[in-house]
Amino acid sequence: MAKRKKRQKRRQRPLTRPADEFAKRGCEHLLEGDHKWAILDFSDALDRGLQAGRSDIHLLRSASYVREGDTDRVFADSDAAIRLGTDSSLPFASRGIAHFIRGRHDEAIADLSQAIRISPDATPAYLIRGKARMQQRAYGQAIDDFTAAIRLNPDIKDGYFERGVAYSCLGEHDKAIADLTEAIRRGQQPSTAHGVRGLGYAQKGEYQRAIADFSEAIRIDPKNPTSYASRAAAHRASGDEPSALIDERKAHELARR
Repeated sequence: MAKRKKRQKRRQRPLTRPADEFAKRGCEHLLEGDHKWAILDFSDALDRGLQAGRSDIHLLRSASYVREGDTDRVFADSDAAIRLGTDSSLPFASRGIAHFIRGRHDEAIADLSQAIRISPDATPAYLIRGKARMQQRAYGQAIDDFTAAIRLNPDIKDGYFERGVAYSCLGEHDKAIADLTEAIRRGQQPSTAHGVRGLGYAQKGEYQRAIADFSEAIRIDPKNPTSYASRAAAHRASGDEPSALIDERKAHELARR
């Protein structure tokens, strides 16, 4: 409550302050995760004369636009920061993420690679570049990127999950199972992680473990027809045709909805 009152008081101050103060206040909002207000303050700072030689305001605003999903403005601010001159990796990383969101995977990889060249410890850049490479079916390179992200930050969101999926796509089921087990332990995409791990167990002929994973995926997300179809296949492979037929009917019913 005290934090909310402080924030409201700060926002209600008269808009007659110098541009640098708007920039400072924008940084405070950015650190608090309050991106709409950060964007407003950075915009006020730019409107009040910080355009010339202040690429940092554009790149900070681009980071908030990424969080808000406004890719058009991410491109505009990132381009402005690069044009004005910056030694930061942030505008390349922000623009790369925006390209990824738009499905422009070649452009995303190019920008994220530049971000990594500038800042070799840019953990999110490795993660998103890995995701872009997954879309291009470059699974080995994706694994390298996810491994780098995990090495830099073992707690990065979905790192083990993404690498586990990549190993699964390569048919390296033991490595996939190990990563997906860690992903499940960390709460990373639990329904899909159980489903993909179940496929790994099924490929190894461990059908009861596969069925247990598909059942857990169904418990978490009971409206996903893929989990029922996968469990049906595992039941059939294990010789349980009645259970397979029940799951197939349920998968067809959900797929028609």
